[in-house]
Amino acid sequence: MKDAAAIFAYLRTHAPPPYMCWRSPEGALRLAAGTESRDFPSQETEWRAWLRGQFAFDAGNTIPRLFIMAFDPSERQDGVWDGFPSAEIWRPSMMYTAEDGVERFHGLDADAFPDEGAGAASGGAFPRHGGIRVAFDDVE
Repeated sequence: MKDAAAIFAYLRTHAPPPYMCWRSPEGALRLAAGTESRDFPSQETEWRAWLRGQFAFDAGNTIPRLFIMAFDPSERQDGVWDGFPSAEIWRPSMMYTAEDGVERFHGLDADAFPDEGAGAASGGAFPRHGGIRVAFDDVE
């Protein structure tokens, strides 16, 4: 497996925002950055119909889309969420995924990143990560 901190540091310095780091309790990891495309429902659009229309198969693109939604997209966002869309589909320009021992690189060169643990032993390709530390706590 590759060094997640090195990949995330690369994404932060080679792609514009937004950035995303997500890890499931089972250990699946997603790191993404940049924007190939973004889509939001208009105010006039019923969000369920908009969402159904987003599931069209896109054979020309291998980078997965990320669906980001409020708990209730029909409600107006306020407070700390003011200014965020109630629903969005984001296709990053670069993405790394690791799940069940399988790594996938989308828009990235897999050979550019050291394996986990290699950086400490050999200096690795990324001896410093610009202060970025990727840590995951086990929370029940």
